[in-house]
Amino acid sequence: TGYQTAKKMFQDVNILVFYFPFDISLSVKKALNAIKPAAVIIIENDIWPNFVWTVKKKEIPLIWANARV
Repeated sequence: TGYQTAKKMFQDVNILVFYFPFDISLSVKKALNAIKPAAVIIIENDIWPNFVWTVKKKEIPLIWANARV
């Protein structure tokens, strides 16, 4: 899977690879509070409105790459 490939590719560098939280405001807030990202890069075709809104509200830079919008 993509998750297993990413874990293997980034095992020797300081990059956190994790499953995306459900797009429910509470789980998104908890995930962002725990991770405290300096920036977010989404390489995904799906739109995650609660996640994007929460990232924007927290003023975290967001890059959406390879997405169909």
